[in-house]
Amino acid sequence: MKIKLDFHMIKGDGDSSYAKNSSTQGKAILSTKPMVEKATKEICMDLQPRSMVVADLGCSSGANTLLFISEVIAIISEETPANNNNRECPMEVQFFLNDLPNNDLNHNFQLLEQFKQSIVRDCARRGLQHPPYYVAGVPGSFYTRLFPCNSVHIFHSSFSLMWLSQGRVEKEKLDSFNRPMYGPSVDELKQLVQESQLFDIIDIRAFDLTFDPIDKLELEESATATTGRPYSVHEAIDNNHTTTLRAVTETLLASHFGESIMDDLFTLFACNVTRHLESCAWEESSIMAISVSLDTKVRG
Repeated sequence: MKIKLDFHMIKGDGDSSYAKNSSTQGKAILSTKPMVEKATKEICMDLQPRSMVVADLGCSSGANTLLFISEVIAIISEETPANNNNRECPMEVQFFLNDLPNNDLNHNFQLLEQFKQSIVRDCARRGLQHPPYYVAGVPGSFYTRLFPCNSVHIFHSSFSLMWLSQGRVEKEKLDSFNRPMYGPSVDELKQLVQESQLFDIIDIRAFDLTFDPIDKLELEESATATTGRPYSVHEAIDNNHTTTLRAVTETLLASHFGESIMDDLFTLFACNVTRHLESCAWEESSIMAISVSLDTKVRG
């Protein structure tokens, strides 16, 4: 499989798209806001660059990408009045959105005009002036060099670093499909960073993300409205979990096993999730995520 060419999130804004099925990833971005805020403020105060360069590696498409950008703009807007008195012009911000070439970067660009209006309204409401900012796409794998040396102030990556290798179904196809995925503990991740001797850990924390995108009552109402019949909260949650996973992995699986089995595969997966949730308290069913803020070591 040529993963750089074949793999991408489901495009557009349809019911199966990544843009419509990535609420869990959005929760993670919101949970890391304190880290992003701390890193951005330190750069504003310590370096006071005339222009700040921010890269989002594995940005995918949809509102989550712009959510991260809006956080950075809001933080800089709050810092600019205190740190901009002696400058002839305000600090500019360059955002680079990176993902594999077949991901739907154009969808992000189509959202920018509406996003700009939202930023203007938000800053005006708070009596702030947003910095001049520019957004560009950088297609390619972040396992290769994408930027010149020492040209980026902040790298951001969310749910992207687990893509470690490439990996009715014929046994040969099943046996030949290998997708190693491993979730390290906080201590293991600390050890890896320390062994690299390339970064200092500014902040690292673990947090839980639940499978449910909304509260229990809203899930029940949504389920009834969608199907015309009442069905369990477990079914509503497994539907969310299944569509989220499908939006991320379908192109990867289809390129190896074929498009024809995708519906059956994810229907079976949904049933398995329902059985799992029925055997435990659905409020307690969650995944653990780790967020880490790193600073490059100063080399003499």
